[in-house]
Amino acid sequence: MRPFLLLLMPAAGALALACSDNAGVTDPTVVVPSLAAAVDQFDAPWPEIFVDPETGLTLLAGATFDVQRLFDILCVGENFTEVADWLAVTHPASGGSTVTHVRIEDQDQSVIVWGAASEDICNELVIPEVPPLAVGTARLMFTDNDFAGTSEHADAFGQRIEGTVTNPTTGQRYHLEAAYHVVVLPDGSLGTLRDRFVRLTPIGG
Repeated sequence: MRPFLLLLMPAAGALALACSDNAGVTDPTVVVPSLAAAVDQFDAPWPEIFVDPETGLTLLAGATFDVQRLFDILCVGENFTEVADWLAVTHPASGGSTVTHVRIEDQDQSVIVWGAASEDICNELVIPEVPPLAVGTARLMFTDNDFAGTSEHADAFGQRIEGTVTNPTTGQRYHLEAAYHVVVLPDGSLGTLRDRFVRLTPIGG
């Protein structure tokens, strides 16, 4: 399981529930086409954290800037509640296993950008109540051709976030871009790696 998926155990559980008889996030649309593939569509959280040491920025997607709520989620461990649209296609693979392809998207995912690169958002940004550099919503797209890691083939996954965000104090608007892309080879080594980046480009003079 990817390290950042530790943030997302409720979301991973949502996928498992959606593929079972006891779907529990929102009732999924389940279609079983002719080639023994199962198609599940449902809503579930998909929070993400991007830390970019080069630009000195930290991005949190999936929550609004509410200090108490952020404390409850990031410091206490409560679940994220903002949801995205999931599409999961599971089909048979060699050796009797199955492979699940996942696409997750949202047209207005809440995002927070702090002007500090922090691996410990709770203690370094939330508890000290560091004001964000920019907040707003953005378009999000995540894809993974082997979400559960069951295939014997290479696994490619990545995400892109893009939108317009605003400094809550000055009103300065920014174009936000954040992305990463990873290919993991069957032996577990990295075939392609595009490190996570976060960029803010000022809009206007």
